[in-house]
Amino acid sequence: MHLVMIRHGEQDYTLTESRGWRGPARELAPLTQRGITQAEAVEKDLRLQGCQLIISSPYTRALQTAAIISHHVGLPIEVAFGLHEWLVDTKYQNRDITDAIAAAQEASLFKGVRSPEAKLHWEGYDQVAQRANISRNTLRRLETGEAVGLEVLLEVARSLGILDELVEAADPWETDLGRTRAGSELPKRVRHRD
Repeated sequence: MHLVMIRHGEQDYTLTESRGWRGPARELAPLTQRGITQAEAVEKDLRLQGCQLIISSPYTRALQTAAIISHHVGLPIEVAFGLHEWLVDTKYQNRDITDAIAAAQEASLFKGVRSPEAKLHWEGYDQVAQRANISRNTLRRLETGEAVGLEVLLEVARSLGILDELVEAADPWETDLGRTRAGSELPKRVRHRD
């Protein structure tokens, strides 16, 4: 399997904030010119060779980044609805970055655990783990950069509804390069293909 994870380009909230858009409407913010340049730099990365699919979150910044890369490398884009960052506002009322900062500070104060004393509506870490269908301990390991097993990747892919696509993308028989390599390497393993 060849998996490349790419962070979206820099986004520009000035357009959405100048219009007073709140909550999820803020996520319609496009990339800055720097963000576009960042995406154009990624499209030339040789590690993208052999990839078969771009999976993107539904946020504009991610979709715009994916579209720039897709245009260059010719890969289809699939939107994974549940693939998104921590929700700083589960009621979708944030007005601007100051509201997001306040929510992040409050979440930090409560160490990510929802509490009746919390005044803002941020997503608790247990909710994030539940959304990804992983344990809170596994989420902690991901947060700290510790290694996690393949089963975690597969479980997260299953919860996002992309497990079949991930398995298909990992099948060496699905690409010319994979079939070439499979001819020499797979006979060493148990592998049958009709």
